[in-house]
Formats: sequence, C-alpha cells, structure tokens
Amino acid sequence: MSTERASEAAILVSVSSTLRTVVMPALDGGTSDAGGADDAVRTSVVQLIGIVEHASKRLPDPGRRRLAELQAALDRLAANDIVVASGPGEPLAIASAALVASVGRSDIAADQVRAVLHPVLVEQLDEELASTMPLIDAFRGRLRDA
Repeated sequence: MSTERASEAAILVSVSSTLRTVVMPALDGGTSDAGGADDAVRTSVVQLIGIVEHASKRLPDPGRRRLAELQAALDRLAANDIVVASGPGEPLAIASAALVASVGRSDIAADQVRAVLHPVLVEQLDEELASTMPLIDAFRGRLRDA
C-alpha cells in the first residue's frame, strides 16, 4: 500500500472523470420538462469539467519566462529612440508603449520595434491560446472529447 498523497493533477483527473461519467449522464437524463437538466446547470458542469481538465494538464506558469523573453527583446532595442522614450518600467508596459508609438510611422526606429517585438508577443499569444482554448470552448458550453 502506498503512503504517498495523490497529486493535484491526479485529483483533478478524478474530478473530471466523475463529472463526465456520472454527473453529465445524470443531467442529460434528468427529470426537467425538456427531458434533461436545466441549460444553466449543464453549462456550469461543462465549465467545471473544462477548468479541472485545464488545471490537470497545465504546465508551470510561463510568466517569468515570457517576461524574460520580452526583456531580452527590449534589450536588443536599447538604443532605439522609441523604446528609450517608452521606458523605464515593466517590460510589458514598455513594449506596449513602444508598439503604440510605432503605429503610423514608417521610419527605421518604428520598423525595428515592430520587427523585434511583434514576433515575441505573437509567439507568446499563440502559446497562451493553445493552452487556454479548451477553457474558451468550455465557457461557451462546449464539452471537448476526453
């Protein structure tokens, strides 16, 4: 017999499985006038499934790594007049200000800001969307296959 505690991921997988195999079938065969559970109750269960499945599969928080990547990009632009004028401050604030200041400009400094910051931010956004898309579906009431 093991004396180790169940991991958080194992607990979340168990919760998801129970919601999918016990609660959802009970709701879908419920006793409301429409022959199933209230739509709001069903949607809430779908959202709970989405949350626990997301939590059981998520990787360590990428926040520090993303800020470091953004800071490295800003460091490459340290001599850029737009970036200099946008700082000092947090990397996200500086990057945002620099990108906004570059809108409508077609000079070398603006082109550099876009060329360096845009790919970093788009990659980070794509990574975040890939991670959270199941949550978006769940909050729309759509249950993904297990």
